[in-house]
This record gives sequence, C-alpha cells and structure tokens, in this order.
Amino acid sequence: MSRVGVRVVVGVLVGVLAGAVWAPGASAAFGGGNGKIYYQDDFDIYSVNVDGTDRVRLTNDVAYDTSPVAAADGAKIAFVSSRSGSLQVWVVNPDGSGLVQVGTDGVVDGGLVAPIISWGPDGRVYYSNHDRAIVSVKADGTGRVSTGITGWDPAVSPNGKRIAYVAPPTGLGNPNLWVSDLTGTNPTRLTNNTSYTSAWHPDWSPDGVKIAFTLFALGLIRTDVVNADGTGLSTLTTGAREYAPQWSPDGTAIAFTVPAEHSVYTVKPDGTGRTRLAASPGGAETSFMVSDWAVAVPPADAAVKLTAAAPASGSRVDYTIDVTNNGPGTLNSATVTLTLPTNVTASSATTGCTAAGSQVTCPVGSLAAGGSTRYAIRTTVGLLALGRFDASAAITGGKPADPAPANNTSVAGCTALLALLITC
Repeated sequence: MSRVGVRVVVGVLVGVLAGAVWAPGASAAFGGGNGKIYYQDDFDIYSVNVDGTDRVRLTNDVAYDTSPVAAADGAKIAFVSSRSGSLQVWVVNPDGSGLVQVGTDGVVDGGLVAPIISWGPDGRVYYSNHDRAIVSVKADGTGRVSTGITGWDPAVSPNGKRIAYVAPPTGLGNPNLWVSDLTGTNPTRLTNNTSYTSAWHPDWSPDGVKIAFTLFALGLIRTDVVNADGTGLSTLTTGAREYAPQWSPDGTAIAFTVPAEHSVYTVKPDGTGRTRLAASPGGAETSFMVSDWAVAVPPADAAVKLTAAAPASGSRVDYTIDVTNNGPGTLNSATVTLTLPTNVTASSATTGCTAAGSQVTCPVGSLAAGGSTRYAIRTTVGLLALGRFDASAAITGGKPADPAPANNTSVAGCTALLALLITC
C-alpha cells in the first residue's frame, strides 16, 4: 500500500462517514510518571513531551507509518508501516534507530479503523493480523502465538491478565467493545451499540479499573469511558470529532485528539478540566493522531573506563574501553570516542568502530541497567614518542539523558623511553 493510496482511502472515508478518521493505536497506560506522547503526523512517527519540548521525528519515509506505542520500560516503540510493501508491525528505538520488522502475517486493514497495536507488560506486541486474528509476538519477531480471539484494536491490561478488543459486528455496522482473558475466555461485553454505532480504540487506566474508548456514529466521534466490568458508562468529550483516548500514566488525565485543531487535549477522568496541551503541533489539519502516552523513561547513568596495556614487544599500546550502564533505566544508545595522543595511531579496533585522525569512535547499542560492553583498540606508537602520553575516552549522546556526567570520561596514561620501552 502506497502512502498516497492511504491518503486517498482516508479522504474517501472522511467524506462517506461524515468525519470518520484513520484511527491511531491503542495500548495500556502503564502506571508511572507521565512521559512522552507518541503520535503520527502525515503518516510519520513523532514523540514529544507534554510541555512541547524535545519533539523527535522517529520515521521519515514515503511509507505509511502509524500507531506508535511505547513498551512498558520505554525502551522500544512498536508501530505499523507499509514500508515492506504491506502493513506489518515494526519496532524502533525512541531515537529512531534500530528499526526492525517483527511481524510477517500482516495487520488488519479495512473499514473505519487503521491498524491498532498494543504492548503487554510481558514485552510482547499484540495486534490483529490480516485474518483478524489477534496475535502477539516478541520484540525481536520470534515467538508468535495466537490469543484465539477474532477482532480488532487489542489493548492488554496493565497487569497483563485481560485484554480489551473490538469484536466483529452482530448487526448493521455495530462493532462492540469486549474484555476477556488473554486466551479469549471469560468474555465481558462493555458496550451495546445500535446500528451504525461502534466502539474503537480501547485504552486501560493505569489501575486497570476503567477503559476509555472512542464511540463512532454517523456525524459524531467522541470519547467515552466505562468500567472494565461494563458498568458506569459515561461521556468524556462532546465535540463532533474528539477521539483516540490515552490515559496518562499517573491516571490523573486522559488525552485525546482534536484533528480540526491539529491538537491534543486532556480532560480529567470525570470529564472536567478540558485543557489544550503545549505538545499540540497546531496549524492546518492533517492525518495527525495521538496513539500513546508513555511512562516517563528513567535516566541511564552510562560510565566509561579506559585502560591501557603495553606488550613486551614494544611500539604498541592496547586500549580497552568498558562502558557500563549503572541504571536505573535502559541505555538506548550512545557514542564512545577514544582520543589518542601525538605519535600514537590506531591500527585495529572492535568491529563497528571507525578511526579518523587521532580519534576512534564506537557506537554503543542498547544496554539494560547493570549491563556493560567492551571495545578494544590496538595502536602503534611512533619512534619519536618520549615521556608520558595520555589517551582519553568519553561517552556522549546518551539516550535517555545521563544524570551523572562526572563518570562520562576516563584517562589512561603510559610512559615511553623511546618507542621500544613502554610502560602503562
């Protein structure tokens, strides 16, 4: 499916269904501090802080990219893309790196709803495939299993024990919202829609008690909320097109999309306190849609240690760089750079590292809290080396931000009595 083709389909749906929209992803609101909001704008993926700062474009492709949702730890973002030629589930790091296709059985594509996906607290991505079977897969693409449920819009509860979903209609255009165990057992019907009225985009409250969702009827798209047992149905928004609710991780607010204003608003769970967020892009209406309000990502304290050793053969120094993530969060990416002294030249390095002039630069991949990685650089010492010479290693560009920069640099010194006699 081409990106242009999707735009045409959306335009037809809007015209025929009196304001229907190509809907964003749904997920559970994992409890915690309020983090970034994830959304798609003109079919590319973005993230932004609630106050409008640190807006990041994760994808920039002619393909159709939509439905971004963050994992419980914020270390990975799943989304749906047509970049492989058909709609599939992909996973990417929060900075846009590490793009991996994890689905191969397609994603449901039809009717009012765009592909909807959800992370479970077990680190699996749940989605409805091209057969409308709700399945899950690990973030590396392995271990695909079926839940045994037929439907759309899966949203796994924060505790991972229940799943909300939209079941096929039983009448004329009236898909309803259901909740069941992850295997489809013990189902509970949450809505009882009349003809041409449907429920979409379920999103769990962080405590697992309530579910916000979009109610669609001809000429109206609004946000409602209901208890997970089907009681207590109430209306949160009353505008003509206000949809795709996303609970804040702290449970105090529900965000929703107002496409006519290219904006994100919030209300309290009781429907009061309507507020436009600074995170709103603003401007002319596009395909802009919010699809997740992620938990605040804990910082990652990346520490670097440089050591040097001089073999007895002389004219050589071997440097070792150890990078350790002291946590508490996952280090998604960083760069470590070794700066060599005069008369010392890199001759080999760990795969992935690059040498340019007096510097050797190595990319640091994802490291869980407590994890570490090592880089080895072999150097040749020139004949004119004499006296003490120092090399330094520095780690920069850590994502998320490093709360303790004091341990981001390390120095290792050696002494040369001509190049043939070196001690470190």
